[in-house]
Amino acid sequence: MEVENLWDTAVSKMCSVLEDQFSRMRTANHLLLIKDYVSLLGVTLRRYGYSVDALLDVLNKHRDKYHELLLSDCRIQIAEALGADKFEQMWMNKEYEYSMNVLSFQIQTSDIIPAFPYISRFSTTVPDYCRIVRSFIEDSVSFMSHGGQLDFYDVVKKYLDRLLTEVLDDALLKLISTSISGVNQAMVVAANTAVLERACDFFFRHAAKLSGLPLRMVERSRQTFPLPKARDAAEEMLSSLLKKKILPGQVLKRVLQDVLTHISETIVNFLVGESVKKFSLNAVMGINVDIKLLESFAENQASLVSAEEANQLKQALVEARQLKSGDYFRETKGSF
Repeated sequence: MEVENLWDTAVSKMCSVLEDQFSRMRTANHLLLIKDYVSLLGVTLRRYGYSVDALLDVLNKHRDKYHELLLSDCRIQIAEALGADKFEQMWMNKEYEYSMNVLSFQIQTSDIIPAFPYISRFSTTVPDYCRIVRSFIEDSVSFMSHGGQLDFYDVVKKYLDRLLTEVLDDALLKLISTSISGVNQAMVVAANTAVLERACDFFFRHAAKLSGLPLRMVERSRQTFPLPKARDAAEEMLSSLLKKKILPGQVLKRVLQDVLTHISETIVNFLVGESVKKFSLNAVMGINVDIKLLESFAENQASLVSAEEANQLKQALVEARQLKSGDYFRETKGSF
């Protein structure tokens, strides 16, 4: 009994010291560091049969403060990334750059590794945003995973939602409303938001994986795109800018190429998707007609751009054409 009383006194004192230290801290890293020490102490003491629930309760009590500080850090990092954005498409010269900036966040539109140098549709800030959000997820999971806790995905997801909707979406919206002055810039920002839509799927899968939650649970509860304000503002601004002027040939070509590339990617993603098990002959013929119409449209733009540039527009559809014309359907979707 005397030992138990002594231990209760010691735990009470440690909790008091922790409360005092946490109340003074103003950076998320400091809270995370102390959490690691407390977690290690708790694991060690439990091996000897001592109760450490009171210490862990102190950590749980300060999870909101930790995440608020973490959100504040991310807000600063995102603002810095936005401030450095030159609204230029990102160049990648090596495969490792593509892997680090695209494959790492599962924002590729095809499993085929592109030829290098590769020019992406988005600017350098997209992988910057992705790294910030991924780091936030990992830090959140690290703080929550103490004392043998397993069921904390909902907490991580709650703060991830806030990071995306309250921090990133608002920052992008402010950028669009204050810093975009031309069609080229608007196109890049619109492309950025489209790519971030794919990245958001990765974020929630990553959070689930680190939290020990089966990915099928995340797929079942798939939510709406958490950056709607930025997406809608980017599309509206781009549409408004296009309506206000007759586009120069190079800009028109770029707009058309982006549109045709997007259509081609959509067709490819649909054809290889798990939802499609088998194609009928009529379905294949219908897809062929659609692609021919788009190719004809591209060829007919020679009156607005050069013949060579019109051919380049047609090349935007080459992946959909090759996939439709190849042996893919016979090998993977069955005969028709």
